[in-house]
Amino acid sequence: MNASKSWEIHRVQSLFLIIAATIAVAAFALAWMYQFIPPKALPSVDLIIDAYKSFVLPKPKEQFVFVLLAGAAPILVYAAAFSPFRPTPSGAAEKFLPILAVGLLFTPLLFSDFVTAVIGEYDKPRLHGGLALVGAAVVAALISHEFLSLSQGRVRSLQVKTSAPILWGFFLSAVALQLASWRLVSIASVTRDGYWSTHADPIFYALSQVVAGRTLMIDLPSQYGLFPEIIGPLFKLVGLSVLKLSVFFAVLQAISLAALYSVLSRNIKIKPLLIVTGLALVLLTFETTLHIAGIDERYYQYWPTRFFWPAISLFAFQWFLAKRNLTRTCIVSLIGAIGLLWNLDSGLFITVVFAAYLVGRLVTALVNMKSWRVAGPPVDAWRPTKYIVAIGLHVAVTVAVIVTFLMAMSWKAGEPLNWFWLLAYQKIFYSLGLMMLPLPNHPDPWMSILGVYLIGLISALVAWRAR
Repeated sequence: MNASKSWEIHRVQSLFLIIAATIAVAAFALAWMYQFIPPKALPSVDLIIDAYKSFVLPKPKEQFVFVLLAGAAPILVYAAAFSPFRPTPSGAAEKFLPILAVGLLFTPLLFSDFVTAVIGEYDKPRLHGGLALVGAAVVAALISHEFLSLSQGRVRSLQVKTSAPILWGFFLSAVALQLASWRLVSIASVTRDGYWSTHADPIFYALSQVVAGRTLMIDLPSQYGLFPEIIGPLFKLVGLSVLKLSVFFAVLQAISLAALYSVLSRNIKIKPLLIVTGLALVLLTFETTLHIAGIDERYYQYWPTRFFWPAISLFAFQWFLAKRNLTRTCIVSLIGAIGLLWNLDSGLFITVVFAAYLVGRLVTALVNMKSWRVAGPPVDAWRPTKYIVAIGLHVAVTVAVIVTFLMAMSWKAGEPLNWFWLLAYQKIFYSLGLMMLPLPNHPDPWMSILGVYLIGLISALVAWRAR
């Protein structure tokens, strides 16, 4: 591996450890500072039915810490990636930095029931410790210096001679098995259990009201976005039933998983790793782990309504990167706008993240302009003016789609929309802390998940700067 690549990997690992430690210290510091903020009156729980009042857990201190860190952390990462900090690779650092990084990612798993939950062994003692250690060893091998320094020829030697159609057939068979055994249900499966009355009912009820001719944000709010207004015309045409909606959601599941697997197949060149990753994708989505554990929980709102458009956006973004142009920029923006309307909770991140990408690349281009004047820009580089146009198009497409759709809803009902209802449920959950989980102050799997995002963000920014 050349010196430039070695330095880049060394810098990513160093920044990951430094920023992770900084964020951890900042979290405790912000929690301590919160005591000096005048307390606010707690919101009323009158809107919550008696059965769920015990789940109202407002945590203003944790909200304060989380919101500030969520806004500050990306800025900190960007500043660090473009700072003059240039760690000098050394033999000891190249050996121990990967071990420290992997340890930071994997240690939280040792203190949780994550692995036992995945394999459905909730009542077993800590069998997961050994499994997590095995997993840590595997990941350590994958991200170690030796693995990352493999030449292209050695990477090819690790690939199994398996054709893409066979791999796709294997993956889609796993998806079909999951659908047939778990996701396709009729009215015969519906019970009075909370799995249906609490989780599935908000989905079915809002859609049934739209099919019956009512309009969201006028006749009723919708807990999980405006997707009933988008798919309502289809079910007016074919009729609405539990089985038909189940089939529709199953189709969305297959499409979304295929979109993600397509992205994986383009980026994972080692075929055995691709197979394992594809199976993990099937296992850890759409509540398959609960099915394995014998829990009859479909979680309709979390998967078809929150998973589909983010999955499609990843496929679209991969397509955009393959040939960046303003037309593809508009298509990614369109997908984000539809995702926003479909479900605000998840769609918002498509729009915000793509905007952050364009702004980040604009800043990178401005920073690199001086070196481009000497050596010339990369072949596929965009000038700052093109990024500015792309950002303008992104904003214009997003606003135009949302305004047009909401105006059509208002025209359909013949009266103005109740804008308060657009964010009513989010305000209830956020202000009351309904069903809120505490932010952990000890090693926890959520930290590993956030760590993956962090190291991915650092890797991208360091690569942008280096090129």
